[in-house]
Amino acid sequence: MPSGTPVSYEQDFAELTQLYRDTLLTKAGRIADLWQRVQTGTPNTREAVADLLLLTHTLAGSAETFGYGEVSRLAGSAERLLRTCVMAETAAMPAMTTQALTTLFSDLQRAAGGERETATAEPCRPASPAIDAGGRGRDSVIFLIDADDGMCRWLGERVEPFGYHLHSFASVESALAAPLRPDVVLLDLALHDSGRWADAAHCFGARASVVFMTPRADFQARLAAVRAGCAGYLVKPVDALDLVYVLDDLTGRQDADPYRILIVDDDEALPDAFALALREAGMEAAVLREPARILDTMAEVMPDLVLLDMYMPGCNGMELAQVLRQHRRFLGTPIVFLSREGDRDLQLAAMRPGVDDFLTKPIRSDHLAEAVLLRAERGRTLRAAMQTDSLTGLLNHAHFKERLATEIARSRRNGTSLAVALLDIDHFKRVNDTYGHMAGDRVIRTLSRLLSHRLRRSDIIGRYGGEEFAVALPDTNEHDAHRVIDTLRDAFAKLEFNTAGLTFSMTFSAGIAGDDGESGVSALLSYADSALYAAKRIGRNRVTRASSLDPGM
Repeated sequence: MPSGTPVSYEQDFAELTQLYRDTLLTKAGRIADLWQRVQTGTPNTREAVADLLLLTHTLAGSAETFGYGEVSRLAGSAERLLRTCVMAETAAMPAMTTQALTTLFSDLQRAAGGERETATAEPCRPASPAIDAGGRGRDSVIFLIDADDGMCRWLGERVEPFGYHLHSFASVESALAAPLRPDVVLLDLALHDSGRWADAAHCFGARASVVFMTPRADFQARLAAVRAGCAGYLVKPVDALDLVYVLDDLTGRQDADPYRILIVDDDEALPDAFALALREAGMEAAVLREPARILDTMAEVMPDLVLLDMYMPGCNGMELAQVLRQHRRFLGTPIVFLSREGDRDLQLAAMRPGVDDFLTKPIRSDHLAEAVLLRAERGRTLRAAMQTDSLTGLLNHAHFKERLATEIARSRRNGTSLAVALLDIDHFKRVNDTYGHMAGDRVIRTLSRLLSHRLRRSDIIGRYGGEEFAVALPDTNEHDAHRVIDTLRDAFAKLEFNTAGLTFSMTFSAGIAGDDGESGVSALLSYADSALYAAKRIGRNRVTRASSLDPGM
């Protein structure tokens, strides 16, 4: 369901509520049949009690979400009594327990067949995301206010390859008179004395983020800017890459990929209600009702967080968590139990297999969304620290190859194309030798940022080693990948780097290989590497396709 569609959340929740009502009546009937078996002492009584325990646990955790609070309360009371009997391991239930359960199950039948207590109440709709899942940087309106027309043109040209267009103005008055309303304002503080910095930071209203630009780099100036309420601070002459980083932060370009959540729960309607709430909050949510498919689903969804029900038939949540932690690639994925279980000792025991948190059912939809968002954000941050290169923020060598293996399997399963590119910066050693390693690092960071901005979100980008980068392009054949990478090559060659008053440009060469449907990760990368070597050998600053190479090379 697309996030933010008018009234769709309420409509979808109403449909889930109707589905839940149907399943509720079925489960209430199943409870009556099982209880009859227990009372008559038929064979397999222990199995009947176990089934009753699972059913009451499920209803206790789900009914209130759909407006059946009394059902939830009664099922919870019955669950506690049944659990006491199971723990006692006695052959027969005490008479008082039997009588209490008979009353509870009778009342539960009546409540399940009655009207919802909150039939007219609106569901607790989660807040919509502040930033669209696709990011809004490319559509952001950015004002640059500086009397130096030449500097405005220079900065505009250097951020344009990263997808930003600057609207330049010579004064605050002319910018305020413009028909556009800015999201970000880059303001030269030479137009204001220090006593009016607060006015400058707020003159465009609360919506706009104002970034100060000034030659002053001293602490007092920075402190004054903070107190004035600025959103960013750039020291002139402004470095174009530093400006790109600031714009990324303020427009939501980075980390805008929606969080992916996998919900593992065998209930008919409740996990769909949870998924609906998470999608409304801007996340992607997938539901798995068959625990045995967890490994394949994890590899396909690559979730930022897993929500596990504690009790499921055939495999409980603690066992499933241990299965996940057996796999190195899933060690960093947060696991959160979502269960009716209120015993703190059991909650702590459940967390021993490496579970990160425990949320108790019933839980309001908006509270669930907020709790999951916070934990998924932290999980992605920690995983990024383990999987990415510290200089560029791109995937490191090992994790790029892992992601490529997943993408190869997916493309072959779906019958779609896939291409891989290896890029290498030409004559990179000369930069380090001539301008120093800091200049070399800036070249690497610039290319990494260009790749991140200009490629699709579905593309996988990694720093393969040193000055070499790797890109996997799903749903792309070798010919189209050549066109995409060649466009990036041309854009990179036009960038200028400034170090100690010296200006220089750089180029890169690239090799492209399309998936042949048979080769593994190593072979596919080897084909791309051969094409890269050919591009270097015939002159550099070019892109070569593996299919165009002479087989004898």
